[in-house]
Amino acid sequence: SWGDDSAATWETNNERPRHRVRLTQPFWISQTPVTRALWQAVMGKCPRKAEGLTRPVDTVNWFDCVRFCNRLSALDGLTPAYRIGGGDTPKVSLNRHASGYRLPTEAEWEYAAKAGTELLFGGSNDPDEVAWYEMNSGGDTRLLAGRGAGVLTPGRRSRCGDVSPVGLKKANAWNLYDCSGNVQEWCQDRYNTYQGRTGVTVNPYECLGSLSLFSVTGSRGPQDRRRSTRGGHWFDPAAYCRLTYRDGSDPDAYKDCVSPPNIYALATCRSCGFRIVRRAP
Repeated sequence: SWGDDSAATWETNNERPRHRVRLTQPFWISQTPVTRALWQAVMGKCPRKAEGLTRPVDTVNWFDCVRFCNRLSALDGLTPAYRIGGGDTPKVSLNRHASGYRLPTEAEWEYAAKAGTELLFGGSNDPDEVAWYEMNSGGDTRLLAGRGAGVLTPGRRSRCGDVSPVGLKKANAWNLYDCSGNVQEWCQDRYNTYQGRTGVTVNPYECLGSLSLFSVTGSRGPQDRRRSTRGGHWFDPAAYCRLTYRDGSDPDAYKDCVSPPNIYALATCRSCGFRIVRRAP
């Protein structure tokens, strides 16, 4: 089952209703989020100073990720999964039957992260076993005080933590690491609600949107552009690192991260990474 109807979803209804999902297309998924080492090998340069190449790449937006997927596919002799237009915010179409790498759908991400269980986090009900989050990531979390009550309280960070090397925490039952915390992970889907889902949804993609071709430069405003992110990140509270928690950002997010105006903006810029999937042969 996907989603969560419990009281833990106090902040938003975007995890409701709990519903059934069936995936019929087998896929492979990377064991960890893409690291800085892999990004540098494929793209030539990390988005920010490449300290700690075993850490997940961050400060990457959705467009950056699909470009990476196509370039890695070409290097591995696979058919690229994306057709990408020109410019900083191009039109992007996906061929799900291609052999190349792509971002996971939300359903694929949650299926892999849960690994056949109903645990709260990626491999445990205890976030400290499996996740880097606000209580263990080295950052002063006073700015986020009150978030557990559903209110973002203004505050001040005196220091800022960072992402941690991948694979240091316990893996889930399918040997995937860092599904909760560290970096939140971009997914393929447009960010939307689960409302209206009844019965069994087969191979859900883009939250009731197109199954093949889509545009992220639509005319219906920001909600039409947002892409889903999952898993929470290193300065999130544990509740945001649950496997059913959902969030979303504009696909060209983090374009202003060269000189963030304050320490909270700096932490936000370091929050988002991704892992990759490909169709199983």
